[in-house]
Amino acid sequence: MRELAEEAGLRVKPKHLSKLERVAGARKNKSQRDRDLHYYLLKVERELVPRLNHEHSGYGWFTRDQLPERFNLPTTVAIERGLLGGIGL
Repeated sequence: MRELAEEAGLRVKPKHLSKLERVAGARKNKSQRDRDLHYYLLKVERELVPRLNHEHSGYGWFTRDQLPERFNLPTTVAIERGLLGGIGL
């Protein structure tokens, strides 16, 4: 919820989020590992327009055949795990 507010300007209540999956980060060494990825679903009744902060350069809504060719790591993992409607790379 904090990340949605900070990075996209969206204020949501916990009851509107459904947890999909947690993906543990790979181990860098015995005491440290990459960060875990947590995936949630936010159901909305109308299309949202995020107010992005300085960490982002843009956003878009895509159909399967209009997806960009490259994704960031969280999106790539979500696609590989089938968390985005069964989209495959």
